[in-house]
Amino acid sequence: MHSTQPNYLRVSCHFINLHANIEIIEYGQHRGHAIPGKDSQPTLISHIQAEIVPKETPITIATERGFRFLKDPLFFTSTVFRNLRKRVAALAMVMGFCLLVYSLSHRTLRQCLKRGSQTIQNQLGKPTATPTLPWVFQCFMSIHLLTLASFKQISNLSEQRCSILQFFGAPCPKYYLLC
Repeated sequence: MHSTQPNYLRVSCHFINLHANIEIIEYGQHRGHAIPGKDSQPTLISHIQAEIVPKETPITIATERGFRFLKDPLFFTSTVFRNLRKRVAALAMVMGFCLLVYSLSHRTLRQCLKRGSQTIQNQLGKPTATPTLPWVFQCFMSIHLLTLASFKQISNLSEQRCSILQFFGAPCPKYYLLC
């Protein structure tokens, strides 16, 4: 086992403490849902129990990555929410919810592309199955709703943008007046 610290095995954002009690639990388990026969041999299953210790720096960086825009002076967070704990808590709750929706949208898009073995074009015009959500949002920035005499029409809705919309479920095409 390789380690960056003498007492720990490295695992993503956590360490496994190699000096704590590490137990290997083995037991036999029969495959299938039926009652095993007299002569069937169980499969040996092993579980390892160990102490997991979080690495604070990578976890903090990963958490802060979604909220770094709050430190931007152009966002004016400090002037609006300064010195009021309830407002800071409310902002954190709203931003946490927004980050959750953003992450789920990103995950949904990539899963739909993978499930259908499909791709969309990236910024360079090359097909990709792992687009970034900021780029997808940027694709939709030039779309506008035009209303003339109570008649609504969407401008700049290209074939590529319509194909991207299909991966986000029924409400998105409806939003762009496609249903």
